Amino acid sequence: MIQCPHHQRISALADILTCYGGSGKSIVFTQTKADANSLLLSDRIKQDVEAMHGDIAQKQREITLQRYREGKFRCMVATDVAARGLDIPSVDLVV
Repeated sequence: MIQCPHHQRISALADILTCYGGSGKSIVFTQTKADANSLLLSDRIKQDVEAMHGDIAQKQREITLQRYREGKFRCMVATDVAARGLDIPSVDLVV
């Protein structure tokens, strides 16, 4: 079976998160909200994942950040724009 480039990128990212992210915290930056949502819904990413982008209400973004800081989930997917001003200590992998 031939995979499309999108699935190949998600597969490669899943491998990177597994190999280099380990059991630590990871942040994946995407260019678009659609890309962030696609990663969030991918069955290839075998980690607890939450997204942060412009279509998510500010209050929910604050809750997501707090949950990430507390270690409630290990991988956050954020758009480049949503990433401005993030202050998160102890991140093990940034993609």
